[in-house]
Amino acid sequence: MKIPFLYKFRYIIISLVLFECAGINAQGPDPYGLMAKAGERLDTIEDYSVNVKIMVYVDYISIPPKDVSLYYKKPGKIRFVS
Repeated sequence: MKIPFLYKFRYIIISLVLFECAGINAQGPDPYGLMAKAGERLDTIEDYSVNVKIMVYVDYISIPPKDVSLYYKKPGKIRFVS
């Protein structure tokens, strides 16, 4: 059985398109670039405070829920107040 030329050409085009699409989906964002951008954004933070509620669910430990305030200052100082 002889396959006409147009059918061969169609299979070649379809396979090229599929290989190209597979290559596009396989590439992800650059992790080093993402970390560099995140580091730049974190460097702009001068101070920060947040209220946190900590609840621990462990079978053999009974700890009541805690309300904690977290404070952050630029050179890397972190303070917890409960």
